[in-house]
Amino acid sequence: MMSLRKGLLWFPWMVGVFALSILARSSAMARSTAQPNPQQVGEQEQALEQEDVTSVGPADLVSNDGTYRVHWTHPDGELEFGERFKMIVSVERSDGEPLQSQLSVDSRMPEHGHGMKREVRIVELEPGRYEVSGMLFHMPGYWEIYFDLTRGAVTERTQVSVDLY
Repeated sequence: MMSLRKGLLWFPWMVGVFALSILARSSAMARSTAQPNPQQVGEQEQALEQEDVTSVGPADLVSNDGTYRVHWTHPDGELEFGERFKMIVSVERSDGEPLQSQLSVDSRMPEHGHGMKREVRIVELEPGRYEVSGMLFHMPGYWEIYFDLTRGAVTERTQVSVDLY
């Protein structure tokens, strides 16, 4: 009988601790939604600035480690969802050395967690200049086109944002 009584004395204390933890978590969640992280805001603003510049079409890009410069254009006119298109992609090394890398191109909708439903075809027209065909944005929304340049075991990426609404 004595052990049951001791257990009952701990019960109100445990309920109180549980209630306090819920209040603390709710308060922290309210603060996190009311006051956005300054770093996240900066990243979002930077993404929107890049989006404004690159969503209209051709762009000059630099790979993530700075080794390559990539220029892309789409000669078929304005990009639209549901329409196949091709791109002309020019790649050069920033240091002027000969280009000895393999180009691959893909596109994804990061907000939806999927990419294109197609494999693209890449044809080298001349050293450093490629035609990429078979591109298709099958739905409207925010897309990212990825240009990956691989030399040996190292891959560098550059990407461009495209808004299709």
